Amino acid sequence: MVRGSASRETEGTTKKNQLKMIRKAKRYFKIGRQIVSHASRFTIDDSRLTSHVSRLTLLVLLLASCKPSPQYQDHFNVPGGAWNSKFQPQFDFDVDDTSAGYQLFLLIRHTDAYPFSNIWLTVESRGPRDSSFRKVRAEVPLAAASGQWLGRGMGEVWEQRVSFPILLSGFTGRLQKGRYTIRLTQDMRRDPLPEVLTVGLRLEKLPHLPNG
Repeated sequence: MVRGSASRETEGTTKKNQLKMIRKAKRYFKIGRQIVSHASRFTIDDSRLTSHVSRLTLLVLLLASCKPSPQYQDHFNVPGGAWNSKFQPQFDFDVDDTSAGYQLFLLIRHTDAYPFSNIWLTVESRGPRDSSFRKVRAEVPLAAASGQWLGRGMGEVWEQRVSFPILLSGFTGRLQKGRYTIRLTQDMRRDPLPEVLTVGLRLEKLPHLPNG
């Protein structure tokens, strides 16, 4: 009787354990399905994130492509890093599209030790229909009233890109088709002018605007 009773208790315990194992298996199966479901959601989110990143990258590339490229750009190294008034860099460029607008920039690189906040230039210019050079004196600011340089600093070297309207070069209205020549001379009291490294010009073609 004791053995039989013990045997029945063992069988009952076994059935209980089997039921527990079945319940656990069902619970684990349910948990597994939830994990799979969440994993699929994460995959969708990752694909959406990849799509957003791709769109953002494309937008950045499009914006970068909209940046105007120069119609003309050139520069000269200043001998010895001191601009003597006898050193007169000359720039020659051609204009083909007379219906477009243009913007001219002075490019100048100088050191942090440049002693002035501006530079005076004598600008000599000649257009396609000119038989001789026109001459005008122009001031180009290089620093703010606070003394802070207006350009970009790279260590002790500063690079300036200053809007330099073609009006200062003696031209008005639309440019004519043909060859243009611009010659620059430093016109400061200090000669040679120290701490000037390079001088250049950049001509940008402005995008056409719709009429009306």
